[in-house]
Amino acid sequence: MSLLFTGYNALAFIDVERSRMNAATSFYATFQQLSLSVGICLAAVLLSSAESISNIHDAHHLVPYSIAFLGVAGLSSMAVASIARLPRAVGQQ
Repeated sequence: MSLLFTGYNALAFIDVERSRMNAATSFYATFQQLSLSVGICLAAVLLSSAESISNIHDAHHLVPYSIAFLGVAGLSSMAVASIARLPRAVGQQ
């Protein structure tokens, strides 16, 4: 996780002018916390929905957790597509 956040933090400020760095830092920190909160909410909704479905179908008690984990992992893996589209020269400065 630390390697991931270090890379994102470096790339986040590549095109920001020095005069706007204070505002950009505040915005990025807020956006990062908001993204983490949305991820937690998504996991909770997936878990709750999966528990409701598994109670109807009398499934194993770990199935809802597996569904929630796979849902969050799937959403997180979508970040790979956006990273793959970045030019190779980004961040070499």
